[in-house]
Order: sequence, then structure tokens, then C-alpha cells
Amino acid sequence: MALPRAEDLFGLDGDDDDAAASLSTDDEQDESRTTGASRGSKRRRVTHSSSGSGNNNASSASNSDGSPPEDEEEEEEEEEVEEEGGEEEEEEEHPTSLQPLTPSQLAASRLATKNSGVVYISRVPPFMRPQKVKSLLSRFGSINRIFLSPEDPTSHSRRVKFGGNKKTLYEEGWVEFTDKKVAKLVAETLNATIIGGKKGSYYHDDVWNIKYLPKFKWHHLTAQIAHENAARQSRLRAEIAQAHRENKAFTRNVERAKMIDNMQESRKRKAPQSAGAAENGGAAQSGGSVEAVEVRRQFRQNKVKGVKAAREEGVKSSEGVKKAMAKLF
Repeated sequence: MALPRAEDLFGLDGDDDDAAASLSTDDEQDESRTTGASRGSKRRRVTHSSSGSGNNNASSASNSDGSPPEDEEEEEEEEEVEEEGGEEEEEEEHPTSLQPLTPSQLAASRLATKNSGVVYISRVPPFMRPQKVKSLLSRFGSINRIFLSPEDPTSHSRRVKFGGNKKTLYEEGWVEFTDKKVAKLVAETLNATIIGGKKGSYYHDDVWNIKYLPKFKWHHLTAQIAHENAARQSRLRAEIAQAHRENKAFTRNVERAKMIDNMQESRKRKAPQSAGAAENGGAAQSGGSVEAVEVRRQFRQNKVKGVKAAREEGVKSSEGVKKAMAKLF
């Protein structure tokens, strides 16, 4: 089957071959432009990531008014969308809300708490760290948690000030074993025995002071520590409030003393002036022989009477009556 000619399709005659050729060439140019634009955009995206050629392409692709080209805007939008998607994925991987325990998990945690046992170390060897205690006691059984109470910061700073050891000294500690039978056996076996190990080790001759705490769980220890911290905070608040009250009372007394001193000084300054004014006024009077009479008023004071005074008056009156009757009879 013969294909139709361009003249038949576009309604051209034989004389219009040039026009048909020009139309075909225009179509080819349009196709080449579209393919070139797509390839150019791809090339721009590739070269945009590079360091050296990206700046040159960006400068050549920028518009005459200095605004970035459309391809770069699209790329920025795509990057923003990708970043948002990555953030959403991270949020999904790390949820912020805590998941509640299932009944099976809750039962397992309660059973583990019931089977656990805690031993108390009344004296921790000097400058022994929790890692060392765990390594020494983990040979006898699995250890769940360990807590050593550090010394007072004031004593530590005093020791360091006078050239002592700068390491932290722990006073007492608690160790939780996963099995309370193992904890009881460790306390009975190791109590009042040397730590041992290599003969030249630092803690070879130190003695264990361990006691098993029956019916004592780890949450009891955390509650005790929380109570002690709360009591310490309450005492600290009370001391601070007392110091504030004492400071306010002291400043009030100081201000009052200053006020009294100022009043006395002002009275001393005014006293000679008033005396001079009185002398000048007495000399100006015609009858200088007349002296000012000081008048003192006295007011009658009533005695306070109470139950005791009434009783004393009654006793005195009865004695007087008796004496009078004795004289008569």
C-alpha cells in the first residue's frame, strides 16, 4: 500500500514543494528542541551537584532579571519534599509516645522482681568503682543492677585540697541479683572474707562486708533515695527561708538604727538654735523678772484589782475584825 504524499495531506500542489519541505523541517526542528530541552534539564541536574561546573551552568541558566531558572526551583522543591519524607520516616522509626506493657510482659516483670534478691555492702573498698564490684560479684551469678553511694562532696573537696586522692570514694552499695537464692548464698559465703585474686592486686587484702536483705526489692531502694532527696530539698528550702528572714530582720534593724541616729543628730542641731531663740525672746520682753512657771498635772490612778487582791483584802479585814472583837471581849 502506497503512503500518501505530503502534498495530498496538506492540500499542496506540485508548485508548493518548497513550502512542504519547509513544514517538514519545522517539525524536525521542534522535535529536536523538545528533546534538547529535556536533555539539557537532565544535564543541568547532573552538573548542579558538581562543585566547579555547577556554578557556571547556574550563571548561564539564570534569567536576565537575576531570578533562578525554573529547573533549579523544581529541584529545590523536590529536595524539600524528600527531606520532609525522611523526617516522617525518622519520626515513625523513633516514636515519642511510650507503648503500654502487655499483660504477658507485665506478668514477666513481676515474676522477675519477685525472684530477684538484693545484697547490701556496708563498706566498699577504698576507691573501688561500680564496674570493679560488678566484675568481682558477677562470677557467682547474674547481676541485674548495682548502686554505690558516693561520699560527701565537701569531704572529697577537702581531701583533694590537702593533696589526697582525686578519685571518688564510695561509702556503701546495693547489688541486685536476678536470683535471690544466689544473692543469699553470696552474702553467706563472702561476708568477712578477703577479696583475694592476684597476690599483688590492690584489693587483695580488703574484706567483704555483705548482708542479704530479705523481702527487700530494688523499688524499695529507689523509694528510699527519693524520700531522702525530698527531705534534703525540704531542709534546704527551710534553711534558705530562715536565712532570708534573718537578712530581712538585720536590714530592718540597720535602717531603723540609721533613722534613730539621724533623728538624734537633728535634735542636737536644733537644740542650740532653740536655746538662742528663747534667750532673745526673754530679753525683748519688758518685764524680764517674770519667770515661766512649769505646770505639772497629776491624774488619779486607780488600782488594778483582781482575785488575788480581793483575797488579800478579805484576809486583812477578817483579821482586823478578830482583833477588835478580842479587845471588846
